[in-house]
Amino acid sequence: MTSSERHSQVSKILNSGKYITPARKRELLKDLNEDPKSEEYQLVQWDELVRSINGAINRVSIHNIKEIIVELFQLNLLRGRGVLVNSVLKSQTAAPAFTNVYSSLIAVLNSKIPEIGKLLIERLIVQFQNAFLNNEKAKCFAAVTFIAHLVVQNVTHEIIALQLVFLLLENPTDDSLDIACTLLTEVGAYLEENAVSATYSIFERIRNVLQEGLVSKKTQYRIETLMKLRRDKYKGHTGIPKELDLVEDEDQITHTIGLDDECDEELNLNVFHYEQNYDELDEKYHLIKVQILGDDEDDESEDDSSADNDEDEEEEEEEEIEQEQEQEQYEDQKDQSTIKKQLTDLTAANLVEFQKNVYLTMMSSMSADEAVHKLLKLPAISDDSPELQLVNIIVKGCAQEKTYSKFYGLVGEKLCSYSSIWHKAFKESFKSSYHTLSELELKHIRNVGKFWGHLFASDRLGWEVWEIITLTESETTASSRIFLKFLFQELVGELGVQKVQERLHEDYIQPYIRGIFPTSDQEHLRFSINFFTSIGLGVLTEEMRIVLQTTPKEIETRHRSPSPSNSKRLKT
Repeated sequence: MTSSERHSQVSKILNSGKYITPARKRELLKDLNEDPKSEEYQLVQWDELVRSINGAINRVSIHNIKEIIVELFQLNLLRGRGVLVNSVLKSQTAAPAFTNVYSSLIAVLNSKIPEIGKLLIERLIVQFQNAFLNNEKAKCFAAVTFIAHLVVQNVTHEIIALQLVFLLLENPTDDSLDIACTLLTEVGAYLEENAVSATYSIFERIRNVLQEGLVSKKTQYRIETLMKLRRDKYKGHTGIPKELDLVEDEDQITHTIGLDDECDEELNLNVFHYEQNYDELDEKYHLIKVQILGDDEDDESEDDSSADNDEDEEEEEEEEIEQEQEQEQYEDQKDQSTIKKQLTDLTAANLVEFQKNVYLTMMSSMSADEAVHKLLKLPAISDDSPELQLVNIIVKGCAQEKTYSKFYGLVGEKLCSYSSIWHKAFKESFKSSYHTLSELELKHIRNVGKFWGHLFASDRLGWEVWEIITLTESETTASSRIFLKFLFQELVGELGVQKVQERLHEDYIQPYIRGIFPTSDQEHLRFSINFFTSIGLGVLTEEMRIVLQTTPKEIETRHRSPSPSNSKRLKT
């Protein structure tokens, strides 16, 4: 029988698709040539390798992962790494709940054989790209979940997780946001520690998408769940479980592979290939296996068991010590609480804590309605104008932002229209803000001006409060003029010039805007005209220009014609 005939016979036996007992298989292959250089021998060994790897991956769990790792290292993983990665991907896609187990397994194997981790990451990237283009949501979920766990295990760099999130949020849809939330749920805690600024930008982008109202209610709820998880410090998704933290920091090997890098799946590793130097590769892996597992595995297992017993005894002693310390802390806290009851807080600690609660409440809210609902439930720190205190804190928070956030304006709009008490509080806050502008920096004045400009544009706050403003050189400062500039620019930006002019011509508003848009006093007129012209809103001063042109003529006429009839005519 020729070698090709023997090869076809072995292939027929191994690939029949029917279950063959080991005894029956040995009988069928009893005449097999056991020369390692023969193709049929390598084919049989390959089949055993594939079956052993698949069997080990199918049996792995959080309870037996250490035994499975030792079992896998007994196999030639350099030759079977393609089969191993393929088996892990299939198992993880079928059972995403065990992703943490598979990622821990890969982390250990990658620390000794980095080719395994690199191949897995490249195949995951290709799997995600294909699934994303073909709208295969289930495969996208599986890929991003696995990548997230590999980032936490330091198998791959966090840059790939950030690239995935920014890709998903570039053109947000319900599906892409759902996938992004899944990714951030698993890797969010890690990114908060290792990529703070990028994580902040991600959540700001998610907040803006939500405020635009372009997503469904289901997706809104998904995002709100993610935000709540973030407020709870990612409870249940922080770090690696103790049972799966199997790699020391100095042994970790992290691959830096991005979405834009060329990825080679090496699909040829999934199938059998005849090897001329079969013995040499076996010897090479044997040396690696000896370095990993050692020569005397029995001694190691005994040492491990004794070490485990010692660790258990040490843990019991530590638990007893911790219990004693907790009891002492409890008694100390009890004593301190009795002392605190007899003290009165004369500092501003309560106010600082309240400001912090207001800011965190607003930042954790997905919409203005939710923020208002939560703010109204906050306990007041004093009975003296609690509404005004809250409004001042909101204005202060808006001022402290790097750039103006319309979210503050929407919250102010909702609160201002909530009741007459809140409307009065906003009026008082506006007056207070205007008179204390000199205490603010330029960027803070800009934010405050835009905030009040939005409230006036939304018509939630009456323009009558402008009566406190007199736009003259003596009555204004540089800070107040900058404030008015941004206020009117925001007003015109939201309503339009024509609408603002119509509002300024309404009869009821005239007595309240004479300080800003005067009808007499040439100095006052010139200053107001020059101010609005300099900020690009000279169109609002057309009537003042007419008054300024006619006023000198009337004065000149009065001096030249002092007759009673002319005097009466001028007075009328």
